[in-house]
Amino acid sequence: MANAQELPVRWANFYPPDWEVNNFSAEKIIEITNGGLVVAGTRRFESLTQPHNEVLVMRIDVDGHMIWEKSFGGLYTRYVLNEETDEIDTIITPWEQVANDMLQTPEGNFLITGFRDYTADFADTPNGVLLMEVSPSGGVVYDSVFYNFGQDDCEGFSIAPAIGGGYVIAATLKREGFGTNDQMMLLRFEKNSEGLYENHEYPKSVDTQLGIYTHPRWIRQLMGGYLVAGTFFSVNTKNEIFLQRTFEDRTERWTRYFGGANDDEFGDAVIYDEHIYLVGSSKVPVGMSERYQVYLVKINFQGDTVWTRTYGGPSTNYGIAIDVVDNDLVIGVNAINAQMHSEMALLSVDAVTGDSLWMHTYGSFYSSAIRSATRTSDFGYVLAGRANNTATQDPRIYVMRFNNSSNTAGQSLVRENLNLDIVTTNPTKDVISVTADKNNIYGVTVVIDSLIHPSVGDLEISLEHDGTEVILIDQPVNSGENFIHTGLVDVGEYPVASGYAPYTGWFRPEQLLLPFLSHDPSGEWILTITDHGTGGIKSTGSVLEGWTLNLMTEAGTGTGIPAKESLMNVGLEPIRPNPFNQEAIIGFRLAVSGHVKLTIYNQLGQLAGVVTDEYLTEGIHERIWHPGNLTAGTYYIHLESGGMISVRKAFLVR
Repeated sequence: MANAQELPVRWANFYPPDWEVNNFSAEKIIEITNGGLVVAGTRRFESLTQPHNEVLVMRIDVDGHMIWEKSFGGLYTRYVLNEETDEIDTIITPWEQVANDMLQTPEGNFLITGFRDYTADFADTPNGVLLMEVSPSGGVVYDSVFYNFGQDDCEGFSIAPAIGGGYVIAATLKREGFGTNDQMMLLRFEKNSEGLYENHEYPKSVDTQLGIYTHPRWIRQLMGGYLVAGTFFSVNTKNEIFLQRTFEDRTERWTRYFGGANDDEFGDAVIYDEHIYLVGSSKVPVGMSERYQVYLVKINFQGDTVWTRTYGGPSTNYGIAIDVVDNDLVIGVNAINAQMHSEMALLSVDAVTGDSLWMHTYGSFYSSAIRSATRTSDFGYVLAGRANNTATQDPRIYVMRFNNSSNTAGQSLVRENLNLDIVTTNPTKDVISVTADKNNIYGVTVVIDSLIHPSVGDLEISLEHDGTEVILIDQPVNSGENFIHTGLVDVGEYPVASGYAPYTGWFRPEQLLLPFLSHDPSGEWILTITDHGTGGIKSTGSVLEGWTLNLMTEAGTGTGIPAKESLMNVGLEPIRPNPFNQEAIIGFRLAVSGHVKLTIYNQLGQLAGVVTDEYLTEGIHERIWHPGNLTAGTYYIHLESGGMISVRKAFLVR
């Protein structure tokens, strides 16, 4: 239990930075492997003659600077006979569309689900399940709507990688003639040879109605099937929380129900250490009235309840989001204050016992609300929602990023430029030696920064320290070329087996890294790569270029990093992507705060551009280089700070 005090705020920002008319709301925030953030949400246009919602996507760097913000909408044109003039009138109306969930694809794009109604101001068409794919630079890669026929209203609420490829979406279906009765739909989509998503697997949809209505809000893979959670309205005329485990074909294995004597609402869920934690809100007696309190239940993989807890005082508290930080649960809470305004709060809970550790309210607003939150790769936490400073001001997106607790310290040990051959005759090993002045480990993550191999399905990758070995990756069924920025963390939302080459993103490893927490960090950390294929060194070349070990230890006076590792821990990271076309992501690490200049030179040594020239704090940063009209070729990126110079090559293609 490292996290015995509230998390310190690293930064907190409004987006857009300046107040604008129209509502902004975040619905999902994710961290991408370079430490940056992407937010998906909704922008409401109230000031127009035809108010409507548009999907909003925003990319933010590790320091909280907005890289870009895009809203996506459209127009529907219809032609109507004017009975007075006997002429055809052209009527143009905006689409109504909303984003509910998002994930990062292996290609580095952002896949969003929600709903779209092409004709928001009249009833010609119903809502359909939205599937939109956006590139890292904000361009639309794919955009379509499914199940928008007849009078069946459909809406996608949660998306995850599907077993066997593609993606699975938990959605709601309101069939024509069913009135307000909503069913749960589990849909699977996969790209065809033309790059278009198809819902072709039989059955195309597995529909379930648990009560009068069923609203799924969360879906993830688990042991050859899926877990689905949400809220349903039972025959007892109350809302209840449900958790359903399915087989691979999405049919029911078992369903469990949770809640108290009164209404309950699902908020979020997380899988950790062979248990599932569901958080939500339960209406309980408080004095002479009833108030919603944070509701938390711990369940094993067989569906058995380990314990249930409620948290909160005399006021109303809604449990919205949950993740794991420092091996404790951190819950995002919307707390209602004495003025009946909502406030953002975090609640920390011991994952083993369910005991409350602390609760803290953040920000000073007229009103604010959390919509999404997630753990970050530096053992911190980030939340996203909406807030406004006055009753007359439209809310904007508000994002807060937290460091890990002040009694811990995160260390990133980077190994790069290794070029270690991977052969089938002998395992390939690389070692990081750590000398630490403290003996407690609170967190371990691993990133395979670059491993070049034509068939990663042949590879087994393990990490060993102090007599304990953990299998990180074990011959993944979805083979292909290379591991590029493949992050492995115990609380990854998706198992590594669900990914696709080059496995870019954060995944849950084959075996948890949790056993290392009982060891002293000092000593050798050994990464072993075993190629179970045939043929010696592959004809295309198979090498480990670099990997990173992230440790969170008890804070102390020493860094815990040997001198040779410290030198590797600063400077430019590999350029992503490389080669590149429209933009290049330049990541870099600073050992100390100071003035930073990031410049671009061509092959003749001529200055081709300045990316940044500013003062930055120590730690991890990133900047985006847009080459503009520069010609294709090789360019050299120079990082200068405090007497240190770091250089990387970047290849611009047209």
